[in-house]
Amino acid sequence: MIEKLLNDYFMVNLNKKLSLSNRAKLIPSKNYNEINLLWKEHQKIQSDLDNGKYKCLNDSIPDFSYLDLKIKIANKIFKECIFCPRKCKVDRNNETGFCGVRNPIIASELFNQNETLPIMFKTDYNINYNINSNINNNSNINNSNINNNFNTNNNSNSNSTIDSNIICNTNPNTDFNIISNSDSITDYNNNSNNSFNNNYNNNFNDNFNNSCNVDSKKDLNNKDNNNSNILENNNNNCKKSSLCIAGLNEESPLIPSHKIFFSGCTLRCAFCQNYEISINPKNGISINKKDLAFKINNNRLAGSSNVNFVGGEPTPNLNFILETIKLTKENIPIIYNSNMYLSTETMSLLNGFVDLYLTDFKFGNNKCASRLSGVSDYMETVGNNHKIALSSGNIIIRHLVLPNHIECCSIPLIDWIVENLGVDVVLDIVDKYKPFYKANQYQDLSKTLKSKDVERVIDYAKSLGLNNIIKT
Repeated sequence: MIEKLLNDYFMVNLNKKLSLSNRAKLIPSKNYNEINLLWKEHQKIQSDLDNGKYKCLNDSIPDFSYLDLKIKIANKIFKECIFCPRKCKVDRNNETGFCGVRNPIIASELFNQNETLPIMFKTDYNINYNINSNINNNSNINNSNINNNFNTNNNSNSNSTIDSNIICNTNPNTDFNIISNSDSITDYNNNSNNSFNNNYNNNFNDNFNNSCNVDSKKDLNNKDNNNSNILENNNNNCKKSSLCIAGLNEESPLIPSHKIFFSGCTLRCAFCQNYEISINPKNGISINKKDLAFKINNNRLAGSSNVNFVGGEPTPNLNFILETIKLTKENIPIIYNSNMYLSTETMSLLNGFVDLYLTDFKFGNNKCASRLSGVSDYMETVGNNHKIALSSGNIIIRHLVLPNHIECCSIPLIDWIVENLGVDVVLDIVDKYKPFYKANQYQDLSKTLKSKDVERVIDYAKSLGLNNIIKT
């Protein structure tokens, strides 16, 4: 069931469907200078998308695209920043707001090619890429006939092919690469040409990347219990940096993931495990968009399943992210790994760009959110953004179980999810809590988490019908 709920993500990963960002590159848009006219055009295109207008797209990239429109709006917002609900309205070319972010700073960039998929997500489909695929000159990109019955059976026919009518690249000059047919293609996760990765030298903040002393192979067990799909990741522990703990504990359906950690954050969580970068927006290095796009492309060729923008919090860098993805050529799922404390304007720009939202839903009430993260409108803002995310892409909701917050946060949050999002969502119950940052200053957070508390949360979720659970 999990693979069905994340079907669109997997279809993009398998190159059987255009990523939303690549689709946005092909949708023509009108260009204006005034922000209100840009927003009206954006709303019109999104409405057309919702009504199925762009199921079949011409292969040529327009002079000004839907993605260009998003970029232009984001760059205007950057000059009077309202990316998060705090709406500091500062010109971030000259000063910073609450997040402290001016120019994008990347604290770490992680891609482990040796991460392996759990058995339920392995497939005999060709996970493919062909930079010089045979081009059928007069065909269109057609997303209307996607086969939604994603096959995860390892005993499936090894001759399974990809329908050439699903995604067709008809123009050699198109600025991104997608498959044209099922012939002569290579496997993303078993790429024989490893020249991209053999000499891959990650220069991003080596003190983070080199501080992990763990086996790269994850012990992933698919457990079927009471008709629940529970994926349990009994991962190794990083012995040094808390950032490595965050980086290596990714949800199993998403690995191997290319994770890009931005410094700075829109919240101030007392228990933040990434506090080294979330509260210090200058911790890291600057990289230009072209170089980062090149890394994203090469990591996709080397086997990455997605590009995963995380932090800290990626939101202060939204214009940079949009501009970077415009420069990529690969068909790759975009994951937005966020605390979801975002403005409605930001959510609108993410709609039609993000393939999968990997969210942190931390609290079940505003009182705890205000005391521990510094925001009093948490449930209204983060809750509404989850509704929008569910309607615009695939979603995995991550909930870190906090000690002494089962009754006030975990249980009410699960009730909220069922009532507002339904039971057909993927939920990650995280049991990796440790008292990082200022947690020891709070009596309720200073203790370690008990395994029985996590099991209680999982059992409660299952009792309400939330059966698609990932435990990390």
